[in-house]
Amino acid sequence: LANSHIDEQKAEIEELREQLESRKMDMERSEISHKELESKIEMLCSRISILEADLSNSREQNDTLSSDCESLREEGNRAKTEVSNLEEKLETTKEAVLSIDADKLEAELRLAARESELTDRIDGLEKDLLIADEQNGKLSSDGVKLGEEIEILKVE
Repeated sequence: LANSHIDEQKAEIEELREQLESRKMDMERSEISHKELESKIEMLCSRISILEADLSNSREQNDTLSSDCESLREEGNRAKTEVSNLEEKLETTKEAVLSIDADKLEAELRLAARESELTDRIDGLEKDLLIADEQNGKLSSDGVKLGEEIEILKVE
């Protein structure tokens, strides 16, 4: 955009120079007063100076915009690098979380298996206790009977 503006200004300067030359030739051919011609020439020269100043300003703006663009490119590259680094950290974090979750799940499964094993042992011990209580009851009963038989035998 700035280059196109510069080109337009160059073309306008060239056109104004051509007009200036044309007017100089017209002056020689016509009867225009010298003062009017000098005034017009000064006006054209002034316009040329203004256009040259505009051209210089446009070049400076173009340089500034080029510098700004380069800065933005560098900033964009830094941002891309930062995003890439953050994506890598996210991936590492995901892997760590999945590993922790897997370890936690494995521990929970081991605990559940141990709990089931202990429950089975408790159930077995409770059955053994019931059987022992029944046998103890029978032995008690047998002991009472033996005691009675001993008493009967003592009496005889």
